[in-house]
Amino acid sequence: MCRLLFGSGNPVVLIPSSTCSLCTAPQNQIQASDANREEIRLLQDKVVELAQAGKYRKAVEAAERMFSLIEEEGMTEHMGGMYEIPARLYYHIGNFEKALEYTLKVRNEIDGYGLPGKLGEEKIKMLKGVIKQIKQMMREKKR
Repeated sequence: MCRLLFGSGNPVVLIPSSTCSLCTAPQNQIQASDANREEIRLLQDKVVELAQAGKYRKAVEAAERMFSLIEEEGMTEHMGGMYEIPARLYYHIGNFEKALEYTLKVRNEIDGYGLPGKLGEEKIKMLKGVIKQIKQMMREKKR
């Protein structure tokens, strides 16, 4: 297993022959990456805690920071489930443009990677309804 896939915060067995960009990076880059990945783990919990406490704006800020770190670390594949959180948070604070942006990211993730079976069909149907509702809310807000 290499650092790129599993980080190095906890005991990790590293493949000595790994030549990925992180395993062969200078020590200071490895430490920075480890710090980013630890912050991502902490922010995942923080976003949920803040949202459950009704602190939606702070939860959105934490989610945006988390996504920024995820992009920096190159961990952006298969994030559809994670995009649902800021989509809902932005909806709750009335920022329908950002809610739509993140809802479309969920939809694009499903279109790109698929979601099999009945669950996938139901999810796509639900997303179409949510997208339609958000667009309606955006039109009403402009009036």
